[in-house]
Parts: sequence; structure tokens; C-alpha cells
Amino acid sequence: MTSNEVVKEELRKILTNPQYFMKRYCVIQHPLRGKIPFDLYPFQEKVVEQLQKFDKNIILKSRQLGLSTLLAAMILWYAILNKDKNILVIATKQKVAANLVKKVKIMYDKLPAWIKSLAV
Repeated sequence: MTSNEVVKEELRKILTNPQYFMKRYCVIQHPLRGKIPFDLYPFQEKVVEQLQKFDKNIILKSRQLGLSTLLAAMILWYAILNKDKNILVIATKQKVAANLVKKVKIMYDKLPAWIKSLAV
């Protein structure tokens, strides 16, 4: 396989599989360990599948499940794939919405340059 074919295959995986994108390229901010790879839990993978399958989702959640981080990664993946789309973040408080946007920015900043170039 040539290097060009490897890049095309990697791009295909990124474009079609958000879980792959998150596990391979997304970095999250851990309160004690700093920036670490985003290793999804099985329930988070199921949430991603549901988000892809249905255009409207209701999630009953509790705190500390990593769902806002998961949604930040989904927003990043979606934004990279869809250059001409607007993404609206609504939350109970402006600080909560700003925190989600901050998570997206942290993930974006740590992406390889070739993936960032897809979003331009």
C-alpha cells in the first residue's frame, strides 16, 4: 500500500466513523493527568451510534459521565465534515456553553495539521 493509499484509507475511517476519529485523534483535558487520549467507554460509543442513527435525541444523564466531552468531540467531527454548517450550543448558563466550546477548541488544537486542513 502506498503512502497516498494509507492517507486515503485513514481519511475514509475518519469521515465514516466518529468513534475511530475520537479514539485516534481527540485529546481531552483530565483534571489530574492533563491532556490525555479520549478513550470512549462502551456506553459513550452507544450514544455516538444513537446520535448518528437519529436526528433527534433525548439523553437522560447524570454528572461525571463524560457526555459533554463526548458531545464536544461529536461537534468537532461534525464541524470538520461540514464546512458550511452552523453549530449552536445552548445550555442553562453561558458558562456551561462556553465550557463546551472550550473543550472543542482544546480537541481542535491537538489535531494533526492535515486533519485541521479538512476544516478550512
